[in-house]
Amino acid sequence: MLLVIVFWPLVGSLPMKVIVDLCLVPIGVGVHLAPYIAACEKVLSEAGLKIQLHPNGTAIEGEWEPVFAAIEACHQALL
Repeated sequence: MLLVIVFWPLVGSLPMKVIVDLCLVPIGVGVHLAPYIAACEKVLSEAGLKIQLHPNGTAIEGEWEPVFAAIEACHQALL
């Protein structure tokens, strides 16, 4: 599985807030990715984070620790 994360810290905010562009690419599962996208969206929604799906991934906004904990949970959900 390929995991691509790009993040931008929001300057001057404490605790540190970030905006992350997440793209999880399950390798070897074919072209039907909807179940994987839905599983990751469910994890992110349950985490209470501000998310925005877009054609190339998901934008996530929140505090550092909850965001990266949710990203790890997405990765685990897709294994």
